[in-house]
Amino acid sequence: MIKVTKAAKTKQFPDEISKDLYSKYGGVNEDFFYDKLQKMKQAVKNIAVCTFKINMLEKQGLPKDCSITFTNTTQRYIDKSGFERIYGNTNAYIMQNSQKYLVSKNYPYPARLTHSLDVNDPQNPLCRLFLQDRLELRKEYEIQIKCDRQIAKLYCNSLNSMPLSKNVQKFSLQEEIDNAYAELLASDEKLVIMGQLQKFLGIEYCVLTDSEDMLQKHNFSNTILDEEGRQFRSKNEMITAKCIREIGASYTLEPFYPGTNLRADFSILRACRTPALNTESNRIAASLRGNRIQKVTIEMQRVFVEITGKRGNEKYDKRLEEKRKLAEKYSIPLVFIDMTDYPDDFGKTQTHLEYKKLRKLLQRISCGYVKATGQFLTPY
Repeated sequence: MIKVTKAAKTKQFPDEISKDLYSKYGGVNEDFFYDKLQKMKQAVKNIAVCTFKINMLEKQGLPKDCSITFTNTTQRYIDKSGFERIYGNTNAYIMQNSQKYLVSKNYPYPARLTHSLDVNDPQNPLCRLFLQDRLELRKEYEIQIKCDRQIAKLYCNSLNSMPLSKNVQKFSLQEEIDNAYAELLASDEKLVIMGQLQKFLGIEYCVLTDSEDMLQKHNFSNTILDEEGRQFRSKNEMITAKCIREIGASYTLEPFYPGTNLRADFSILRACRTPALNTESNRIAASLRGNRIQKVTIEMQRVFVEITGKRGNEKYDKRLEEKRKLAEKYSIPLVFIDMTDYPDDFGKTQTHLEYKKLRKLLQRISCGYVKATGQFLTPY
């Protein structure tokens, strides 16, 4: 059983990078390093999300050879009183194979979609408003990808220019983008994105309850919702999920421990690149290095994160110990983040949480800078 002591409450285990933020050229400010790392990771995560949305739109039949364009015309005339009046008019056109289709203002949105209506057909005037919305969405995502790529490139170069020791691996922009996309595909977040996009497109598609596992995992008694409608069991979990998204990481909510009904609070996904094996089950990515292409395998590591809030309770501590033993048995990386409200010297419980420290702690976990061996860490 895990015993709660004063040392256990406050002990911070050192991560693998703190000592490497210093090289023979001098020290690196740790806050600067993690702030730039967060900005780069956020940008590559945005690229992954936008790429996923574009792929979803095209799977729904959005033509790749279609685009949206606009024309602006002005008309001038002099009224009876002698004043010159100017009227502007903007028209939307759908372009496909050099063919221009006017999106007429005389065709409103139908009251509801019918299964027989192909909304991706630019030749049907009834469909052009729907097709315009989809084309504008794709264009918006393409613009966001370009902007975020420039931001990611800026901070990737900035991080690589820091005088870090040789133990800190240099960042590769394309590898970071590939890893972020692989992590997104392996997470539950893609289901939320699919549901939101499907709802916007007017398609009824229940993605959050598409398996018995998902129904089991999300049987909540509390009603705690974040700004995007995600439901959590506790406020601490909601705060942690917000931090994980801010650092540009992907996560799965409440993964099961193998062979049991016990669940962790989160699993943070971390893509690891290794030389490719000749197996069809591995996802192969080609990365350009020098003048040759080297094939690598992107393997997904899942770090289980437990948010503890009731340490000191005998039944609760026994369950934490059981989870720790399961993680050890199945070689699952595990970290406990302690957010228990401990009593002060006068017996009054005190809440301790520093948001920035929690975010930095999760950054270290997602980057592999913390050895996840079932230790307790505190975000204060």
